[in-house]
Amino acid sequence: MSSEGRQRDHKRSFETNSQKADLELVKDVVAMANSGGGTLVFGRTDTDVFGLSEAEVSALDSARVSDLVDKFIAPNTIRLSHSVQRLAGEKVILTLTIDPEPYPIVISRDGTWRPPGEKLDKSILRRGDVWVRHSSKNERVGYEDLREWILSARRDERAQILERMAMLVNLPEGSSLEVVTTSGSRIDSPSQLIESAIQRRKTDPDHLLSPDDLLWLFLQRNGLTLSDDHLRVIVASALRRSATLYWWLAEAEHNPDLIVEELIAALSASDRDKSDAASNIVELAAVYADDPGTRQIIHGLRESEYAHFREAADAWPGRQSALRALSRRVQGAKIQGRRLSDCSIDELESVATDIAESLARRPTSAGARQLATVTRAIWARRSTRSPVSLSQG
Repeated sequence: MSSEGRQRDHKRSFETNSQKADLELVKDVVAMANSGGGTLVFGRTDTDVFGLSEAEVSALDSARVSDLVDKFIAPNTIRLSHSVQRLAGEKVILTLTIDPEPYPIVISRDGTWRPPGEKLDKSILRRGDVWVRHSSKNERVGYEDLREWILSARRDERAQILERMAMLVNLPEGSSLEVVTTSGSRIDSPSQLIESAIQRRKTDPDHLLSPDDLLWLFLQRNGLTLSDDHLRVIVASALRRSATLYWWLAEAEHNPDLIVEELIAALSASDRDKSDAASNIVELAAVYADDPGTRQIIHGLRESEYAHFREAADAWPGRQSALRALSRRVQGAKIQGRRLSDCSIDELESVATDIAESLARRPTSAGARQLATVTRAIWARRSTRSPVSLSQG
């Protein structure tokens, strides 16, 4: 068995519904991300396998952990995924894989808990803390850590400059530079980006546009002419990263079957860690699917191997309750203290563009949520299927 170290930590169990355990988990994830990435393995020690309960597995779902950590590191966001290994004797091991971060993640708010029977809170996270891994321990950042970060950044920058210089120096005479996809297809317009993604999906059905791709397309939206094939790949991709999702749904308003088909396809795809797919699927099922289609979608969520999909199905309140909740969400939305329902479509489009341009310069989870709020408000005005439009009709 692999032993603990700087990039691997073993946890015998995880205490669910515990504020202390949640805060310690945030510290573990941040320290690992700040130390080159690594894995947190739950349900075992260096020598023994104990396994986890279903409640523990659900609490450690990467979507839930990501949301938890993001609350304490704004405006940054963490990148992680999880895998579940089922062993003999019904024992379950869960592994959280944390990606390395290029810049130090700093704790942005205090995290405290109160032991039972005591009157004073105890601090686990403090605003301004930077946690790292030293051997198999989490420790606050020190001088040597800061020095190594600076030196590493300088080395990386130097290597990138030299690589670019070598590429330019070694170009054959008469050559020119072009932006291409990983398959070599030339990309010089939003339409070509979408066409490339469509071709990739023919051999890899789980291929999706990235969040950066979706943001670029959104900023270029006024010059786009979108076919149903274009909308399929965009809607499928935006289901997982919903900042611009509802704007594309308004574009696909003429073909609700397309939207429902992508909701169903998302149930069996294998790309959903750290995604918005579960909540989006149940919300959109209420809007676009008929009763048999909705039952199929909820059943697919309930049978999923992904805990956050099963949780979304268990929390399904029924179509009318879901529509009322969406209507309240739209009508109560505000940006900088102003109700979006009081804004014109042109004002909403302008605000959305400003937020998207800011995200392109500096991606943040808070900015993505703001953009999602505004694009949902635009959809509510444009769509005849939105609960707001239906109530007004």
